[in-house]
Amino acid sequence: MKIDDKIISYELTGNTRNQALGGADRVGREKLAAGEKVPEQDPPEEDAIVRLSEASREVRRIKEIVLSQPEVREEKVADLREKIESGEYAVDYESVADRMVNAFIDDLI
Repeated sequence: MKIDDKIISYELTGNTRNQALGGADRVGREKLAAGEKVPEQDPPEEDAIVRLSEASREVRRIKEIVLSQPEVREEKVADLREKIESGEYAVDYESVADRMVNAFIDDLI
């Protein structure tokens, strides 16, 4: 299978396994006896071509960016630890309370 992301629409072209077997309706037309399997055939010589939409390419890019980021941002942790130890870190209690109440209300809805 070849993946081509040069256009903005989603298409599946070329041969697929169902086409190689004659399509799904072939099995419907030819009634198989109970337990009988569809005869195996060689896969088609041509590859299927998949063209990804702009949205799917964007999702792939975002996923790659997220996966490339460290799980813990050490510089942020070190900065906050330093502020807490020096007494410079101040908690905005009203903001924390507002967020807690809003989260509680959202859970009720």
